[in-house]
Formats: sequence, structure tokens, C-alpha cells
Amino acid sequence: MRQKKKSRAGDSKASTAKTTATLPAKSMTLKKADLVELCEILEKAIENDTQGYLDFTLSAKRESISSESIEGLRNARLPEEVNHVSLVAASYKKDRKIRLVSYNDMSYTEVNITSADADWVAARSKEIEKFISDHHNFHWIFNRFWLPALQGVLLVGLLMYTVYIYTKPLWSNAGFMVAVALCSVFSVQAYIWGISKLFPFTFIDTGRPSTIATFRTGIKYAVPIVILGLIVQLIIKWFFA
Repeated sequence: MRQKKKSRAGDSKASTAKTTATLPAKSMTLKKADLVELCEILEKAIENDTQGYLDFTLSAKRESISSESIEGLRNARLPEEVNHVSLVAASYKKDRKIRLVSYNDMSYTEVNITSADADWVAARSKEIEKFISDHHNFHWIFNRFWLPALQGVLLVGLLMYTVYIYTKPLWSNAGFMVAVALCSVFSVQAYIWGISKLFPFTFIDTGRPSTIATFRTGIKYAVPIVILGLIVQLIIKWFFA
């Protein structure tokens, strides 16, 4: 958690120091009940302020929902494959604000907590950090760039080497080698692009069955099994052939 202090002064008033905490990004899986729980933490920013502002927005490619109350969020039908989450609670009367924003296209999540009351900021930070830790998932290994790139290179490399073992005579043909090289490059690029879409950084789990949900479950187990299987096969080939 990073904390920084800002100052703002009026022409005739003493400056009031603000404390802002920025929580580090972590990948999360959130069901509707989890979203409601998180928003209840954010709602503490507007306690005893009837003019407080709430805005909970979930956006997907084809649809989005927006609510200005927790009850509205609780009763809403969540969109499938959400790629943008924005949760904001602000009290201008008490000078408090909590904002969570997540963009799956950039594998990015950030939480900002601001108030003139440093103790309040610290308390909310602990609550939200615990919430994030409780809902942290493994999707981070399929996001950003380098980890999916390493997985793609390893997976495609092992597959190509297995092909090489069983098709050695063909590798003397320059055209075949070029075709394999191009196929390998495109396959790695497709893996990097596709795997992050399949395992979004902030995954909103609607609980509704779908083809992509079934595919996601299959890939989650298939990728490590295929990689381990290829490694075992190559070890057997090297040492026992």
C-alpha cells in the first residue's frame, strides 16, 4: 500500500492535509455476493451523508449495468464477460472517496482511498486489502505479457520439437521449415492474445453456464497437463529411446 499526502489551501483558511492510499493490483474472481460485500465497504465513505455519491458500473462488450445503490446492484442481472469495472463512493461533506477501477484489456486494477482522516483511510485500506487477498485468483499468470509469452513459447516449442522428432526427413525441406516457423510465431501470438481474454484479470463470475465458461474450465486443466505430458514424453524419448 502506498500512501501520499496532498495539501489544499483556501485564500483565508489553513490548509487541510489529505491522505491517499493506493492499493496494488491483484487479479480477482468476484461473484455477485462478493461485489455486494465490496460495495458495502465502499459505502462507508458516505456514512451519515445523505448527499453521498455512489456509482457501481460493470461494462461488457455487448451490455453494461450501472447502479447508484447496493440494493440496485444486488437485484441487477450481471453482464457476461465483464471487461471494465468501476466502483465509486464519495462524500463531499466528509471529504472521503473510495474508487476501484479495473480494465481487463490492460490487466489493470487500482483502488484509491482518500480522506482528511488518515486513520479512516488506514482502516478502509486494511478492509479492502483483506477482501482482495480473500478473492485473489490465479488469473495473473495468464495476463500482462511476459508470463503468457513464456507459456506460449514453452507450449509451442515443445509441440514443434515433438513434431520434429517424428518428421525429421521433412526438415531438410526449406519450405517446410519456413512454414513451421511462421506457424509457431502465429501460434504464440494467438496464445498470448487468447489466454488473457479467456482468464480476465478481474473475473466477474455470473454463475450462468456458457460455452466460454466450459472452455475456460477445460483450458485451465489442459494447458498444464499438455505441457507436463510433452516434457515427460521428451524425457522418455531422450533417455529410453
